[in-house]
Amino acid sequence: MKPSQFSLLSIVLCAFTFTGWHVSERMPDEKLHIHVFETDEGDAMLIKTPEGHFITIDGGINRTAISSFFREKWFWDRKIDLLILTHPDSDHINGAYELLQSFAVEKILFTGVQKDQEIYKNFISLAKEKNIPMVFADQWSDIQAGSVFLDTVYPLTSLAEKTVEASNNTSIIFQLRYFNFEMLFTGDIEADKEKILLTNGTPLKSDVLKVAHHGSNTSSSLPFLKSVQPKSAIFSVGQKTRFPHPAPAIVQRFTDLQIPTWNTKNGEVEIVVDADQFCILQKKEEKCMKNEG
Repeated sequence: MKPSQFSLLSIVLCAFTFTGWHVSERMPDEKLHIHVFETDEGDAMLIKTPEGHFITIDGGINRTAISSFFREKWFWDRKIDLLILTHPDSDHINGAYELLQSFAVEKILFTGVQKDQEIYKNFISLAKEKNIPMVFADQWSDIQAGSVFLDTVYPLTSLAEKTVEASNNTSIIFQLRYFNFEMLFTGDIEADKEKILLTNGTPLKSDVLKVAHHGSNTSSSLPFLKSVQPKSAIFSVGQKTRFPHPAPAIVQRFTDLQIPTWNTKNGEVEIVVDADQFCILQKKEEKCMKNEG
């Protein structure tokens, strides 16, 4: 064999080995992974089911979280099974629109409320252009993704085409269930909508709570937190946010209730769940607890 031929063969073999390593790193590991990404502002989350489904929730205010989504996928795999847009505020939809441009999205769950905003109109237009099924959320729009179940608890009835003054309180709220583990995703709801959930008897108790509205003092009422009874809570707060999130009074409320909290200002938070326990990881810190059951 000529030296030049040998060199070329070596490069090809090394490339194959490197690619194979990345494939194995991304193979389903029979665990549930929930990522709460750090973004300059807003929410950007990803659910990876044990069977390999990818579900995204919102996308932050700009592209800062997009690289995190790409890191969890590989260059030949650009499919997102479900994109959930909790509500069309810019700190949630801007990055979601970028995801819609960059990935092959199979389905979209959103409220369909009216909002006179260019990025929202572009989002709807692109989804229609790509022929992506769009489902209006209500209490019946539950999702089964392998062994993971997403129970939509709000809105109770469809808000499609309705005009609202503020879209925070139109946020999709859902509870994720996997074996005995439960996590409540609350969008940007405020205390009056928390009260509705309490009065209609919606089961809210969950192991982990994604804190509503980035820890704003308009949300996380004491009766609501006592009903959820989370073992841990996560504040989705950007490093460059323009707002004083989380509010000190809300942080103190979690402290008084002895609920450990995590804040994405300190970096991405990952929750890893198996049948018996869940672990919350952030950089080098890790805390594991038994599933509620």
